[in-house]
Amino acid sequence: MDALNTAPTRRAGQLGEEIEERIVTGMYAPGMRLDEQELATAFGVSRTPVREALIQLASSGLVEIRPRRGATVPEMSADRLCEMFEVMAELESMCGRLAARRILPAEQARLQEAHQACEAARDAGKPDLYYQLNEVFHRCIYDASHNGFLAEQATALHRRLRPY
Repeated sequence: MDALNTAPTRRAGQLGEEIEERIVTGMYAPGMRLDEQELATAFGVSRTPVREALIQLASSGLVEIRPRRGATVPEMSADRLCEMFEVMAELESMCGRLAARRILPAEQARLQEAHQACEAARDAGKPDLYYQLNEVFHRCIYDASHNGFLAEQATALHRRLRPY
């Protein structure tokens, strides 16, 4: 792929991350319609990278795209949310079991550092920083499981549950 084709793809990825962050932080609330033209204007881009970003977010479940209705931030029922957290608990439990058997010394050191960073953020009363560092801690466990597919699934569900 040449440089001309990678720039729009990169821009769509950056837009996707920015839109995802707005969904996760509640700026774009559940049920909100995500109008392509409004987003394009807000981000100073054409509708094409916005459309690509929304398609990427739809593939991870953070956005729903319906024919002739456009994109919306999905609403989640309490029952569905409980089901998702049950699955997340099992995925993380499996990652932990595998990591306990497979972790390498360097990974164990990174995990300990991540844990200590979480404790420091907690003790400093910085909940936003703690949340970010907790993601790093969990990623260390996922990686130490040495099961790429499991790590991908846990990461994808973790991202989908981020708003909650």
